[in-house]
Amino acid sequence: MIVLRVPNRNVTPAVFPGRHGVCQNLGCLALLDPPYQGVRLSLPGGSLETVLCPRCLPPPWGRIPPEMRLEVVEAAAVLAPPGRSAAPPGKSRRPPTFRALARLEPRLRDLFAEACSYHRHRGPVFCANAVWYGYPGYEPGLKNRLCRLVGWGAERSGELVSSAAYDVAYHTIYRALPDCRGRCPCSAMLRI
Repeated sequence: MIVLRVPNRNVTPAVFPGRHGVCQNLGCLALLDPPYQGVRLSLPGGSLETVLCPRCLPPPWGRIPPEMRLEVVEAAAVLAPPGRSAAPPGKSRRPPTFRALARLEPRLRDLFAEACSYHRHRGPVFCANAVWYGYPGYEPGLKNRLCRLVGWGAERSGELVSSAAYDVAYHTIYRALPDCRGRCPCSAMLRI
């Protein structure tokens, strides 16, 4: 049985003119070369056009199409950004570890250490969100500095320029901050 997880957005072969395409099966994401194999999936209430690799949508055996389980998930179309590669065929990429990202960008360790250092400040009031987002008086904020190191706005290229790298670094550093306490700025906002 073939299992397909495809985004709930139409993707046609015309989306990839003159460059590699990407199989829209979220479990595959293989690079595709033209001509692409477009397919129209008939669903209750409409149809969905997508692009799949031959492994995810093999030709029928005789006149019998392959048995499939289809899951349509809410997601943006999975298109590889220009100059970036997708996961190799047949392998789903694991998100990078924070340690691996910090080897590529040592300034991530500094941000992590700074977030941990707030545990030493034992004042009656502390706001993790103010430090993270850079509320007035707390600028520029750890998040703003993080965005220059990982994610689509990273200063360096390679594995750092991905949403997976951003998510890992974001959650690791934010979780290193102590919890809010006292009458911090975000608690004042919640008492509207």
